[in-house]
Amino acid sequence: MTPRVKQHGNYFSADLQIRAEINTDVLRALKAQINAGRENGSHFFSGRYENLYIDRACIPEVESILSFARDCAASILRKNADQLQCGFWFNIMRGDDVTGRHSHDDNDEQLSAVYYINVPEDAGPLVLHTNNGKIRIAPVPGRLIFFDPTLEHEVIAARFSGERVSIGMNFGAAQ
Repeated sequence: MTPRVKQHGNYFSADLQIRAEINTDVLRALKAQINAGRENGSHFFSGRYENLYIDRACIPEVESILSFARDCAASILRKNADQLQCGFWFNIMRGDDVTGRHSHDDNDEQLSAVYYINVPEDAGPLVLHTNNGKIRIAPVPGRLIFFDPTLEHEVIAARFSGERVSIGMNFGAAQ
């Protein structure tokens, strides 16, 4: 079955229908991996790593999300899913944390995405910087947002309690 992907001008969205149980399982597995010291961080800014990398084999709970995301990416790019590979990382933000303005056009990425696992009330939006201005996208648990990897984006600070947890992804040609 082809996933239902909606286009919104400069970005696409799709909702994972069975998100509640999956998100709970992924969040539990992520915390266990962090507590065991099995994450590698990159982009250390303002006292936190923006990106947390965990070996895919150590967190099998994420497979259904990555599979759904790859199917959506294939639909957007008009390719077969087996032609794409997905690189991913986790992002955990607390109130007033930011992710600086950047793009993902370093390698052979064809499409970038973010999937929201946990979103406290009033968590900061994803901001896409386009030629026509800024697009603010409110995070929603179970939602995927896809965009061109050359499109600059950021997450601005917002005062909230708890943790905003997401998965960042890049899709490129399968090796």
